Amino acid sequence: MRAVYYPFSGNGNEYCEQMKEIVASVYGEVVPLKAFLTDSEVRNSTGVIFLNWLEDLNSKQQWKNIAKYVLRLILLSYLRHVNAKLVYVMHNVTSHDHRLDKASTRLRIRLIDQSNAIMILSSKSRDVLRDQLGEQEYRLIEHKIMQVQMPNCCELNERRMVDYRKKFRIAKDQFVFLFTGIIRPYKRIELIIRLAEESADVWKNAFFLVVGKARDRKYMEDLVNSSMGLSNIKLVDEFIPAEEMEDLIKSGDISILPLDMQSSLNSSSCIHSLSCGRNVIVPLVGTVADFPEALAFTYQYSDWTEEYEALKKAAGEAYKLYQENPALFNERQAKLSAFVASEYSQSRIGDQCREMLTYCGAYEDVQ
Repeated sequence: MRAVYYPFSGNGNEYCEQMKEIVASVYGEVVPLKAFLTDSEVRNSTGVIFLNWLEDLNSKQQWKNIAKYVLRLILLSYLRHVNAKLVYVMHNVTSHDHRLDKASTRLRIRLIDQSNAIMILSSKSRDVLRDQLGEQEYRLIEHKIMQVQMPNCCELNERRMVDYRKKFRIAKDQFVFLFTGIIRPYKRIELIIRLAEESADVWKNAFFLVVGKARDRKYMEDLVNSSMGLSNIKLVDEFIPAEEMEDLIKSGDISILPLDMQSSLNSSSCIHSLSCGRNVIVPLVGTVADFPEALAFTYQYSDWTEEYEALKKAAGEAYKLYQENPALFNERQAKLSAFVASEYSQSRIGDQCREMLTYCGAYEDVQ
């Protein structure tokens, strides 16, 4: 049997690549959606289709978003016509880019209604669905919500052993707050720059390193310009290959991930950092809410006016603990990394995936 995975090319997204491997290990061959739509042999031997981010309409040109919306409705109508078994993978509260929000919401509702299983990546997703659908509608679909966590990155590529501190000329005794990942507005890099500016005279040996490929050239230029004149921060617009990610993450002392809580629900960057033995400063999004309490440096805020101060407080707690009690800082980090290594292993995620496919009637075909 075959499983369809969309999108098939993750464009550097480790989550997609890992999940394709896991689905293949528990189900069979994994093929792209295009093969299902164009090859009758593939279509007839496909048992389940995984759909990620299908509700996202994030083109800068509105006509493209409208075209995507119409084509995706046609796609879902066709998949219903051929009785395809669907797994809708829920990643975010809303689309990060907030373009054509009403159409995006309609797509999500259609996916929820049509899917045989709704795959959530964290427990908090249930609360989000309840809030968005209302209690009555939520109860109608609650039975098909299945949690399959994000896999850790402990079993990924071998390291190239790149010394990123040397490459970026960062002293060994500096405490490095590291951000890594695709640079997009919802990741709130502006707050890291502001934190670097305001802490420069207080956190004497702190350094902020932001490394990732920007999707929007103008946005990256604006970030670089706003950090001009600051000696305690470096922004690097560079794609880091998977085999060097562990080296980069370990060049930092802690990862700082100031995600926008309005849209963010899960964080693969958070899992990746902990897989490499580095703790995180991050809002209390769904991924982190499933961790043991008081190990990560988390924060919450009610609206954007409180966001920066909440981040600053959490970062300050991490920095202070490292300076005053490095043994406790390292103990918290080690405990949380061990939790992620154990509870988010690929074998455990494979078991969760198998249970979900069995529930929606797709796994019986390969037994």
